[in-house]
Amino acid sequence: MNLNKRVLKALLFAALAALLFSCSSSRSRYNFDFPFSDKLAYPSDSSFSVAIPQGWYQVEDNECNCNNILLMRNGLKASLNLIPVAMDNVSAGRIEKEPLTDLIKYSKIIKSQKTGISLRIIEKENFKSDEIPVRAYKYLNSKGFEQRVVVFSIGGNYFELNGNSATTNKDVLNDLFAAQNSLIKMIGINKHTKY
Repeated sequence: MNLNKRVLKALLFAALAALLFSCSSSRSRYNFDFPFSDKLAYPSDSSFSVAIPQGWYQVEDNECNCNNILLMRNGLKASLNLIPVAMDNVSAGRIEKEPLTDLIKYSKIIKSQKTGISLRIIEKENFKSDEIPVRAYKYLNSKGFEQRVVVFSIGGNYFELNGNSATTNKDVLNDLFAAQNSLIKMIGINKHTKY
């Protein structure tokens, strides 16, 4: 009986340790190894560029006169939308303490206002892509499809990278979110990116 209690305690301790470790992990659960093509994508003002993941292509967002880069995947219901986040003087003064945490909060508010619904967050991540601190959250849109929002800063410039899906296929979602992570890594280390 004593042996059973020790085994049970050891199993509970191991489970608790695994839970704590997974919650505080500085690694994303998605890969960073999605391959890239030789093609570059530019926003409307050509202020920066990024390499395009293989199998993806750039499209113009006709609904928005924005300085963003919108990428779509051939044959899949998936998109990546890279948006530079411009901070006005008031906002910039407020987000100096924890910029990415505050930016994630701001992103959630804007998404809720745009959709008209309260976001149902299903996953949060804090990780690094190489040395780039990243904050992410995943939510279900009004149709029940997973969407993932990632915010990060490089060289004092803030970005939001939205991974949007119109599918529940886990393989497609894993590829989408791996392409999203890989794009962050590419922005951080690739000479194709300019600001």
